Amino acid sequence: MQRRKNAEFSKNTMEEVVHLQKSRCEHCKRKLTPEEYTFHHILPLWYATIFFPDLSCAALKNVLNCQLLCRACHDLEHGQEFPKSKYTPKKHQYREKAEELRKYDKKVSSLSGLKRLLSS
Repeated sequence: MQRRKNAEFSKNTMEEVVHLQKSRCEHCKRKLTPEEYTFHHILPLWYATIFFPDLSCAALKNVLNCQLLCRACHDLEHGQEFPKSKYTPKKHQYREKAEELRKYDKKVSSLSGLKRLLSS
């Protein structure tokens, strides 16, 4: 299995997610301090690598694929607290997220193509 390099979120992405979620955990809605921030990939990287290899690393590190969670909810999400997390999305939700990220990839590639065309 091929692993994606540099799969962490950028500082700008994390700041934007904190702003969008108003420093609240996406699941329990608790107000978080910066020390409590945990950033979570909605579409897991391991899942995307296997089932959606066409998605770019940029799409997977985008705000669209990032959630701010507290440590407890992040542990729940990864099944570290309970065998089956109530927050874990179903496969159809992963497919929907992948489609959303594909649209992002397509938009970015057409914008970069347009920039190349205008600069030549």
